[in-house]
Amino acid sequence: APPRDAVGLVLGASVAISAAIALQLMALQVALAALVEAIKRAVGLILAVAFGRLFFDERISRRQLLAVGAMAAGAAAVMLG
Repeated sequence: APPRDAVGLVLGASVAISAAIALQLMALQVALAALVEAIKRAVGLILAVAFGRLFFDERISRRQLLAVGAMAAGAAAVMLG
């Protein structure tokens, strides 16, 4: 069980995850699964870098941004291939 002071955080995370899954299932009804997955992976990569900067004060270099772009392009190429 989460600590009492973290219950709101756990509840908020649960609502966010549920909404994300529901939105993905709705997107799959109107778009190709490969396109939805490619977009989801690209957004995940971008948010990982942004959250690293926001929450952990990580420095973001040009090289890291190029690597994220390459990974997103590679994931899109594989998915849409």
